[in-house]
Formats: sequence, C-alpha cells, structure tokens
Amino acid sequence: METNVALEKALNMLLAYVPKPGTEIVEILKSQNRVLAEDVLADIMVPPFSRSPLDGFAFRSSDSPREKGQKVRLKIVDYLPAGVPATRPVNSGEAVKLMTGAMIPEGADAVVKFEDVVEEDGYVIIDFPVKPETNIVKKGEDFLPGDVIIEKDRVINANAISLLALAGKKKVLVYKIPKVYIICTGSELVDIEQIPGPGKIRNTNLYSIGALVARSGGEPVLGRIVNDDLNLIAQEIKRGLEVADLVLTTGGASVGEYDLIIKALESIGAEILFWKTDFKPGTPVIGAVANGKIVIGLSGNPQAAMTSFELIAYPVIRKLTGRQNIYHARVKAFLDHPFDKTRGQRRFARGYCYLKEGEFRVKILPWLSPGSLKGVLNSNALVEIPKNCPPLKTNDPVNIVLIEGGSLSAFDTPDSGLF
Repeated sequence: METNVALEKALNMLLAYVPKPGTEIVEILKSQNRVLAEDVLADIMVPPFSRSPLDGFAFRSSDSPREKGQKVRLKIVDYLPAGVPATRPVNSGEAVKLMTGAMIPEGADAVVKFEDVVEEDGYVIIDFPVKPETNIVKKGEDFLPGDVIIEKDRVINANAISLLALAGKKKVLVYKIPKVYIICTGSELVDIEQIPGPGKIRNTNLYSIGALVARSGGEPVLGRIVNDDLNLIAQEIKRGLEVADLVLTTGGASVGEYDLIIKALESIGAEILFWKTDFKPGTPVIGAVANGKIVIGLSGNPQAAMTSFELIAYPVIRKLTGRQNIYHARVKAFLDHPFDKTRGQRRFARGYCYLKEGEFRVKILPWLSPGSLKGVLNSNALVEIPKNCPPLKTNDPVNIVLIEGGSLSAFDTPDSGLF
C-alpha cells in the first residue's frame, strides 16, 4: 500500500484495473448517451439513387446556353414528386419538373432551381450556362455498402442516431451501464426523512454521490447505512462486490479509532493500492481491488466526498462505460477577486465559472469547509491551487476543472444575487 500519492498516480493505479465493459443490445432511442460497441456499416448505397436537393428542372447540361444571356427553351415532358420513380429518360431538348428529393431521370445530369428560370407554356427557359452535376446528389455519394457509417466507441447522440437509422439499425450494440454500489458508514448517520437526534446527521452522501454516479454514466445502487462496526462494514462491501461493478464508500477513511474501511477491506482479502492523496479536500481517499473489482473509499465530509469523487471516481466510472474521453475538461480561467487562503498542500476549491467576452472567469466560493454543503449549490468548477502557491490576485490565471462542462448554459454570467 502506497500513501500520500499524487492525484495522477492514484488515478493511473485505479484505471489499470478497469475491465473492458460488457455489451448489450438496446432500442435505438434508448442508445442516446451510451457508447457504441461495434462499427456500424452501410448496408446499401447512400443515397440509393441520384436525387435533387431542391425544387427545379432536370435536363441535359449540354442543352444549356454557352453564354449568359442566351436563351434556350426545353420542353417539360414529365413531373416527378419525391418517391415517384422516373418512367422515361430525358432526351436533348427536354426537361423534367421535379421536387426536392426526387430521383434524377436517366439522361439528365443537371438541375436548376425554379426561381432561376422561367416556366412558360409547357417549356422552361434557361438563360445561363449550367455545368454537369449541378445540384445533383449522386448515388452512393455519402456511403457505399460496407462503408463504416459510425465507428465503435463513439458516444451516441442525436446526430449519431440519425446515421444509425440511415443504416437500418433499429437496435444497437452498446456497452453496459456499470452498476456502482454506494456504502455510507458512520454511527452518526440517519435516513434523510428522519429528524436527527442528538449527535446525528442526515445521510446526504448517499444521494449526492448517487446523483454524481448517474451523471457520470453509471447506475447507482444505494446500499444501507452501516454503523462503525468492522464486521458490518466488511459484510456490506462484500454485498456490493456481488451486485455491482464498482463499490464506493464514504466515511471511515481517515485515521480515527472508528475509521475502519481499510481494516474491513483487508479482512475480505482486498489489495489496498493506496491511502491518502496529495490534494484537499478529501485527502484520505482509499483505492483498493477486491475480487477483480475496484473499491474507492471517499471522505465522510460531504463537500470533500463530492470533490474527490469528481477527481478520482468520475474517470473510473467513465472508463467502465466504455468512453474514450474519461476526464472532465480543464481550462484556464481568470480570477474575479483576490484569494489568499493558499496552503502548502495542493487544493481544489469550489468555484463558479462563467463566460465573459470570450474568456472564462471564475469566482472561488466562500464556503470551503470540507463538511459544508452550502458551497456546492452554485459550483460548476474546481479551481486548482497548486502546492505552496502564493496569494492570488484579481485577474490571475488559474487552472479549473469543469465539473458541469456538458453545456455552456452552466457558465452563464452569474446573477450577483447568488453570492
């Protein structure tokens, strides 16, 4: 067991034990935000025929004028709406009126828009040169049979679903959603529906960590509150290993008399990879492997548990889902105010990041106690404050972790009334 390891090393140690996820077949509309587990191939030419991308007239480009201003009259010999195949070829001196999506008839090699020409007494009058293949979407232009339409390991979004439909895939092979078992330890914990008695607190960690698991792409499985009892904790961890792909615990990870997670893990034969990391809040993180599955022990302090989840558990869960991009985005931002609470230890402070004139700005929130939840409500970023960092000034650049980076709406200019 290693102690006081760097965040990056702790992550690499855990990621090395993440197995390749299993697969399952789901309905196409249930595949959104899942990861594709196979290459999807075209089964037909796309488009399956040459078609018009607009309402217009199809004809032979060689019939168009040689110079602008000259006029030619082409007889309209057919009308083709979308979905109706052509019944005759287009000969020299002829044109076919067609609608968007209609098949290009044999012999025609160009289309002109309705609004660019004049239709008169059964003829279309064209007064400009037209090149071959103008306004024609050619057969097989996008894909040929056997072409890869979507690559394996891509996260499926609405755009990808449109291509899955194009390939005729009503059901899709995707990686399974990992189950994550959450255990909260501490004799002081009570259910959130209870009014806490003397010395008791509501078990918020079970739900905050559960929500973070779901946001990360996992399926939270809520375990029971476990008192500070070695045997009970060991039994609950074993239960979690039986029903889930990953086990997360909160509490019992520090150095107190009732911090029993390491002892419980050792009692079931787990390999302890590391204990304690180089950052705060949430320094006493535990990383272990038991029965081929990862166990991560987080601090019992609510804000510390949520922060260390974002930095350590989030990438592990993302890899378990089959994603290739497993980390939160990191960007440079500029401080809105001075910050002098720097320490000798590396720190990730809760912050509110927003966009202003094309650059990220960030406010470090004032509620930084690891046990406080007041500061998490408006936070969408973690501000990294390096080890032995000098006091920071307004407009100093800082590196931030975008923990709500899925949408720019998370970075709207803040209402000053929030802070």
